[in-house]
Amino acid sequence: MIDAYSILSQTQRLRISDGENIPIFTGCESANRFLILIWSQLGDFDSLEYASVLQRESGKLQEQGITLRAIGIGDRVPKKTLNSK
Repeated sequence: MIDAYSILSQTQRLRISDGENIPIFTGCESANRFLILIWSQLGDFDSLEYASVLQRESGKLQEQGITLRAIGIGDRVPKKTLNSK
């Protein structure tokens, strides 16, 4: 069986605020419960809607000792569309 925590603990993420690559669990050293979300696309309507709900409910998650990490698969730089030259 795959140990997802071991894989994620060795994985880097791009921090959007400053563009630095850091481990996914940076800042979570004292956390004992995680909610890890892996979204298939950045900017997808479902992902944005989900993020909005999580932001609104973040206080409840913190009260229950749950640390949230949302990881979007994508790139900070928009790609050219098929129609652009």
